[in-house]
Amino acid sequence: ARRAAESRCRALFDDSPAGLFRSTVTGQLLECNDSFARILGYGSRAELEGGSTAQLYFVATDRERFLDELRRKGGLEHFEERLRTKSGAELFVLTAARLFEPTEAGAEPFVQGSVLDITALRQTEAALRESEAHARDLVENSQDLICTQDLEGNLLTVNEASVTLTGFSRTALLKMNVADLLAPE
Repeated sequence: ARRAAESRCRALFDDSPAGLFRSTVTGQLLECNDSFARILGYGSRAELEGGSTAQLYFVATDRERFLDELRRKGGLEHFEERLRTKSGAELFVLTAARLFEPTEAGAEPFVQGSVLDITALRQTEAALRESEAHARDLVENSQDLICTQDLEGNLLTVNEASVTLTGFSRTALLKMNVADLLAPE
């Protein structure tokens, strides 16, 4: 029964799409799964296991922040950090980890956790922020009156040209209905 349970746990570890790892607090990678190796651009876990996590893949400032938080809290959930791939590129990951105290005398504490690559998400968010800033710049610097309104016609946003063309302050305009700006005819 014990061997069967260990086999099931090993299969979960090996087959997980999340990158799973176990390392010493001082930075030696004790064990990882193939997903962890793939996330970091390595062909197999054998290329990583036994190496130094600090030298292999942590971005230095994030390693210190990770260890400080881990020591302070004992465990981390949804911890964003940057790791370095085999090629040297940086990627963003979401990490969950726990600090375990050793059960054997003389052994050092170890860290066990998982990482998910969120680089594409962060790049998409950055592109969206850039696109929104560009659109906001176009609207705000347009010489035409541009506004948004709700279904009842209440003004929700107005650009600077709206203020200049109507003579009302932005605050006053945002308290108005679009019908208030239309000529009666």
